[in-house]
Amino acid sequence: MVQKTKTKKALKRVFVLLLIFVILCLCTITTANLIVVSSTRNSMYEVDSEDLLSQVGQRDCIVILGCQVMPDKTPSIMLEDRLRTGVELFRAGVSDTIIVSGDRTGDYDEVSSMKNFLVSEGVPPEAIITDFYGFSTNETVRNVSQVYNMKRVCFVTQEYHLSRTIYLGERYGVDSVGVCARGYVFRWQPYYTGREILARTKDFFLTLID
Repeated sequence: MVQKTKTKKALKRVFVLLLIFVILCLCTITTANLIVVSSTRNSMYEVDSEDLLSQVGQRDCIVILGCQVMPDKTPSIMLEDRLRTGVELFRAGVSDTIIVSGDRTGDYDEVSSMKNFLVSEGVPPEAIITDFYGFSTNETVRNVSQVYNMKRVCFVTQEYHLSRTIYLGERYGVDSVGVCARGYVFRWQPYYTGREILARTKDFFLTLID
């Protein structure tokens, strides 16, 4: 009987400790996300905004972040969404330079697919800078700042991803704004949003120690 009581007390202690740990994790995730989202809200624009150029201002470059490319080497719907938005910004005169940044591993090549699409839409090849080392959002933004030495940047990606991108830009010393890629509703959006919540938390703390 005494042994059972001790076991119950031990299990209760473990449960309380686990509960405290979960609460602390949730508080940490919530705080990091609130800071990232609230600090970038006023730097995000819609491509259909009136007088977009005066809001965004002229920039050193437009940065289009990579994502999935299909097996036939054409952009996925999500990536095409970003690219078309970038083309609109280019035509609006936001910048005369576009950086396409993404992953290139073996036969998989986001960046070349992005460049080919832009050229097919009338963007001159000499206006496009290819960054083949954008393996993550953090690496893309760091490359823009430290490799290409861009000081005033307009980032293009989906809305759920844009606040973290702008936040990283500011942390790397870049005057950053962002334009949301046109608002298609994606089938797996809850998954993307959940993953982004964790990614914001990770990058928030990475920038504190970087």
